[in-house]
Amino acid sequence: MKMNELDTLFDTLFRRSVGMDRLPQFSQPMKSFPPYNIVRVDDEITEIHVAAAGYSADDIKVFERNGVLHIESDGGAAEGESDSMIYRGIAKRSFKLTFALNHDVEIDGAACDNGMIIVRMSKSTKADNLIEIQSSLPALSHDKQDSKVLEMKTGS
Repeated sequence: MKMNELDTLFDTLFRRSVGMDRLPQFSQPMKSFPPYNIVRVDDEITEIHVAAAGYSADDIKVFERNGVLHIESDGGAAEGESDSMIYRGIAKRSFKLTFALNHDVEIDGAACDNGMIIVRMSKSTKADNLIEIQSSLPALSHDKQDSKVLEMKTGS
């Protein structure tokens, strides 16, 4: 494997991972839509800031499934889609961003404020759960997906 291919592999792995930021970055970030930043607020809190100009909280879905954070939009209905629109320079297209979460990262919530989607995460403070051993377990239903949808709050 050439060094450039190795850089690309590590870049793809690390730029989509939260809670693994102590590992080195080997190459420049790849381009994506919409642009985003991953910000370490302090040792316990990390935020993902997604530039979402023209999108409302209703246009964007944020959820966690199987240790992966998903931020996505189908683009929503374009407002002002009429003969009065002379030029549309603000892109409002569909997108899907995914971020692998470390096992000790919890999602605290998401907010939509001034064209930015902010997802806040923190290190888990849960202690190890002691699992009581029972004589039998209830039947499992395989119909449910293991996902958690986050309700976004809008800024004032």
